[in-house]
Amino acid sequence: MQIWRMRPDGSGPEQVTSDEFNNWFPHLSPEGKRMVFLSYEKGVTDHPPDKDVMLRIMRALRTVEEHDEKVERFTLNWVKAG
Repeated sequence: MQIWRMRPDGSGPEQVTSDEFNNWFPHLSPEGKRMVFLSYEKGVTDHPPDKDVMLRIMRALRTVEEHDEKVERFTLNWVKAG
């Protein structure tokens, strides 16, 4: 499963992620410069509590910073630094 984006009218679909993971639940930062999402190993369906998950952040340049930590539950709130 990969993450896609499109215009509000549904035109211009563009695939944002393209890797061997199942990428879910994208959330944009308030300024729209980063996106955080969950990634599960290939073959994982749904979001089971007994599987490892990666919390990943993608910049506008589409490089991915991976944070390999087991996450059972979290709440994300974007906070402006400074």
